[in-house]
Amino acid sequence: MTKKKISNKIDFKRVFYIGKRNESINLKVFILKNQYSFNRLGIVIKKHVGIAVKRNKIKRQLKEIFNCLDRQLFQGHDIIIFVKKSAAKLDYIDFLRELENSFLKSNILTKKIKH
Repeated sequence: MTKKKISNKIDFKRVFYIGKRNESINLKVFILKNQYSFNRLGIVIKKHVGIAVKRNKIKRQLKEIFNCLDRQLFQGHDIIIFVKKSAAKLDYIDFLRELENSFLKSNILTKKIKH
């Protein structure tokens, strides 16, 4: 059974170097087609974003947003979300809008979700 998260260093590098890159003010999203029938998520958040409590909160929010949006995404992609320092001040709705726009630009979101 393969996990729905990217945890292998080789997979991260492959997505970073080969995948399509979509950048917004607070996030960078890298997307690459994979050989599975489901999407896998990886989150990169460096220490300069904030203390561990803040970084973990951002990770939890991004995972929850991904789980909600995953039903509307085309399947079979590796997705890495790179969190920039400016994202420390964002809340859940801001992350949702930025991720949704990134997925729309990358043509993996089937339809825009109403908030």
